Order: sequence, then C-alpha cells, then structure tokens
Amino acid sequence: MKVNNRKINFIVLSLVLFLFNSCAKQQDVPLPITSSSEKAIELYKQAGIHWNRWEARENRENQEAALRIDPNFVLANLYINMNDPVLNRNFRNRAIEHKDKVSNAEKYQVEMQMAYRDGKQNEAVTIGKKLVDEYPNSSEAYVLLGEAYYALLDWDNSIDNYNKALELNPKNYRAWYNLMQQQVPNNFNTMLPTERLDSKLGIKYAEGLITSMPENPNAWRLRGNVERYLGNYNEAQEYYDKAVEMCDLTGSSFKSSIL
Repeated sequence: MKVNNRKINFIVLSLVLFLFNSCAKQQDVPLPITSSSEKAIELYKQAGIHWNRWEARENRENQEAALRIDPNFVLANLYINMNDPVLNRNFRNRAIEHKDKVSNAEKYQVEMQMAYRDGKQNEAVTIGKKLVDEYPNSSEAYVLLGEAYYALLDWDNSIDNYNKALELNPKNYRAWYNLMQQQVPNNFNTMLPTERLDSKLGIKYAEGLITSMPENPNAWRLRGNVERYLGNYNEAQEYYDKAVEMCDLTGSSFKSSIL
C-alpha cells in the first residue's frame, strides 16, 4: 500500500498542535476552603448556590449548619448573613481570630472584608492583587479583585478583572452578575457613567447569567429586569414567568419576591 507522507505529516502536526493547545489552556482552579469537616464544606458550598439565587433563608440555614459542625470555619464565619448585626459582628470576629490558621486565599478574603469595614478600599485592592498573584488560575480571585476596584468606582480595572474571570470560567455567575449590575439598575447599585451605558452589553451579561446557571430563578428575573429597563414589558413578563417556573421546579423561597 502506498503511503502519503505529506498527509501523515499533516496529521501528526495537527495532533501535536491539538495536544499543545490542550495543555496550554488554563483550567479554573477554585480557591481553597479550609474546615475540619467535609460535610461543613459541602454545606458552605450549597449556601453559596443559594446566595446566587437570592435565597436568603436557605443560604443562612446552610451556613448555620456548617458552623454547628465547625464553629471556627473561617469562610462561613466571614460570609454568613444574619438578621442580627451583633451576631454578624461576632461571626466576623471569629473569622478574624482564625484567619492565620487557614490558606492565604481565605486569609486575604478576611483582610479584604476588614479593609472594607474600615473604609480602606485602596487597601482592599492591594490585598486583592496579592490574591490574584498567588492564585492566577482562579476565576474567583479575579472576581474578588474586580469587586475591590468596583468599590473605588475604578470601572476599567473592575471590568478587566471580571472578564479575566470569564476567560478562565465562562460560567462564573458572579462575574456575569457584577458586569450586568454596572449596566442595569438593580437594588440601588452604582452604575457606569451614563455615556458608558450600553443596552446590548446589559443583555449580553444577563444572558450570561442564564447560561451559567439556568436553574437559577434570579437569573431569569434579572434578564426580565433588563427588558423592563428598556421598556420591553411583554418580553420582561415572559422572563418573569420563567423565573416563577424555576421557583416551582427548585422549591425556591425567592418566589414571593419574584411575584
């Protein structure tokens, strides 16, 4: 059988390039979570899902359950959101007390929150940069740095970091959400200057929310809000109906808010 050397060489070269690109492509690496209990970590992660869905009760219940198992769970103490500000302060203080016993990723998150609390937004950016430097393959790190820039109303650096997060993980819900809320009114959020608002980008970011978490009722609600903001009320109603449908499907406590 006659062999076509040119064809073989082309196939080999294509395979080499494919393998090279596959190896060169960065993978999104989650930031470390430290706890004495795997069950507590599982509950904490579930709480994060509920947070993105704006399901406050479910979020709180999972955080409380995680802390019952591991009272010194740093991230759970840092991010639990109770109705009582005194309780929240006690949880934050426990996170601060134990921040040097966990990974730098968790320590930096505590220190960024401390900086926000003290009105030191520039310091939060500095800490966020350290986080990204040490965890350059984590989309979460870029989101946290983007939020620090957002607190300073440094739009360009904020947007740049959210987009870097999406390059690593196109399904990073928080990155899509933060980009969208710069374009569209959402609970008294601070938006871009008027001359930089772009309805097409607002729609793009809202679609990103749905793509990244299609079972999330709040993603559909926010997509409807974009249409309502643009005066497209019939289209908005369709998205709100879809949000209610997702609530019925998942049993979400957010249904009353959507209605």
